[in-house]
Amino acid sequence: MAGILVYALHDDEGNFNKNSLGAISEAAKLAGEIGGEAAAVVVGDIADDACASLGNYGAAKVYRAKAVPEGLAQPIIDVMAKVINENDFGYALFGGGLLGFEIGAGLTARLNAGVTMEVTKVKVDGGKLIVERPILQDSQIADVGYVSKPGIIIGRLNAFDVKESGGTAEVVDVEVELSAWSSKAKLVQRGEQRGADVNIEDADILVGGGRGLGAAEGFELC
Repeated sequence: MAGILVYALHDDEGNFNKNSLGAISEAAKLAGEIGGEAAAVVVGDIADDACASLGNYGAAKVYRAKAVPEGLAQPIIDVMAKVINENDFGYALFGGGLLGFEIGAGLTARLNAGVTMEVTKVKVDGGKLIVERPILQDSQIADVGYVSKPGIIIGRLNAFDVKESGGTAEVVDVEVELSAWSSKAKLVQRGEQRGADVNIEDADILVGGGRGLGAAEGFELC
């Protein structure tokens, strides 16, 4: 199957992460070009309608593991490995972020797969996905392909635009027997990060200044 599987991160209220929605939108576009479908993995007891709403961003199916906790990489790796193996997905796509990097790296080791991180663009060539990754301090772009399945693609933050397409996803519940090591850690609390009221990912323009500016007035030069 030439399908693309995306991990959809959500908060405690069941609201899906912007970068995850962007990854689903991108997966849907790419899957259409390679003759497959886009699907998402959701963990936790998320409502049917919330999961089905990912169809609005292009997901044909949502694989939900109700008993698996959100926020820990190893249990999610167990879920994604099972879904990929049982459904023969050709690629796994992550929208960036620390947890996405951790899951993607672990999934790479688990499946003996190829991985590309900090991806800024994905394109289709000969029915297969080719990714672009900045190298040499972003001065050059490297094209990377995959010689076997699955290919693991971990995007840079905000690399993929969120696009609503209409539609409703089919929700498929999956039962997963967690690996012994996946239960060694327990998430005690999910706290808000500092500055949570200001989400820099939503900014159109970011301006940064170091000591050279001297004082707040120095920003007028930017």
